[in-house]
Amino acid sequence: MRPRIGISLGSQDFSPSFPLLRTPAACVWWQWDVKSPHPILRLVEAQSKHWYHAYQWLYVPLALSMVTATYPFDNLLLSKAYLRPKRWLFFAIWVALAIVLPYLNHGWRGLGHVALMYVTVSIIMGYSFQVSHNHRTLRCGDRAGTPAPYDPKGPIDIDAWLRLQIEESVSWGGYWSTLVWGGLNMQIEHHICPGHDTTLYYFISLELKKICAKYGIRYTYEPSLVTAVRQYHRDLYHMGQ
Repeated sequence: MRPRIGISLGSQDFSPSFPLLRTPAACVWWQWDVKSPHPILRLVEAQSKHWYHAYQWLYVPLALSMVTATYPFDNLLLSKAYLRPKRWLFFAIWVALAIVLPYLNHGWRGLGHVALMYVTVSIIMGYSFQVSHNHRTLRCGDRAGTPAPYDPKGPIDIDAWLRLQIEESVSWGGYWSTLVWGGLNMQIEHHICPGHDTTLYYFISLELKKICAKYGIRYTYEPSLVTAVRQYHRDLYHMGQ
């Protein structure tokens, strides 16, 4: 009997019908963090290349600068069925809080402060997710154009699911980074242990690295956000040439 990789995922039911074990749900992060930025960013070989991609390593902060500003419009246009009856109400509340009240109380300066907040949060959040799934050691980072092989008709075996989440993600930083970033820096642990307290991710990572080494599973780690961002920019430069 081959050894199985046992990782606790809280009280989740991992029967074959469980949504996370069915594709493409198991790879939804690949759709958002690797595929959807195209044609603004070219992240895999399978994507078409344009002249401006040669400069994407320079303009990526601008491309990420309004990521969160699109969320109210995404909620308005793409919201799930149970939210649709209230989507216009939510959008109106956002307009009032983010546009009307700042302008009435502080004029254009108020709107400028709101814009600065969105730009700052967008860049931080954008880099946080981009470095988590775009790295030279990942399969999509190796330019295969798809995440690890899986049956598109699903479901996939729990061991295959765990390997997929580990080998297609990047963790960076240490304990203090985990506290500051709410565990998102430990993206591998974030994927395979959604039922755990995020403050435990760093300690889980120490044992998970040993498990991965024992069973030949690739675990990608960067020591800090700076090194992760540096590697991401190198990757962008390579994909633009």
